[in-house]
Amino acid sequence: MNLFGTETPSLEGRRLVKRFAESLQGLAEAERLPESAFETWGEVFAKESMTLEEAEWLGNWYSMYHKRSPSLGYIMHALRKLRAEGELPEHMIAGSEDLLAQKIIKFLHDEGASRDNAVNSLFFAAALSHVAYYRKHHPSIDRVHLRSELEGKARVSDWLADEVLDEIEAGVGDLKALNPILFP
Repeated sequence: MNLFGTETPSLEGRRLVKRFAESLQGLAEAERLPESAFETWGEVFAKESMTLEEAEWLGNWYSMYHKRSPSLGYIMHALRKLRAEGELPEHMIAGSEDLLAQKIIKFLHDEGASRDNAVNSLFFAAALSHVAYYRKHHPSIDRVHLRSELEGKARVSDWLADEVLDEIEAGVGDLKALNPILFP
């Protein structure tokens, strides 16, 4: 602990995050982990007792199957999977939101919903759920803020879609079962 009451990241954590960042060479320069994130990531890596080998493996794997900047939560999810299974898949790892999206798409398909109706229904369901939550828990929030949040969520989803769709179209990954629905 330093004189100001905050802990500095451990030397080990710094080494771990540096090894991870060096392993992201397959990503475009703008998508690599910025040095400004090293302190936070290093603390988490050290706290999780990550090894240098795991850091390198995760970085190499991530840069091979992803195009966008890594998130700390996703990398920690991948670390748990690596430790539990002894390896990582030859594709991205679907999270709970991805798997739920797959179930919803399958449900709408099985219900015979047209693509237009399915898309409109999904956006409307998202708006209903989001606005209802704020109406109940934060009634004084300005609707402009809610609208901005919904638009932001749509932009993030659009930003992520191409990577996921590339895997689905190629018939690989945790969501490959959506191939015949999305690419008939």
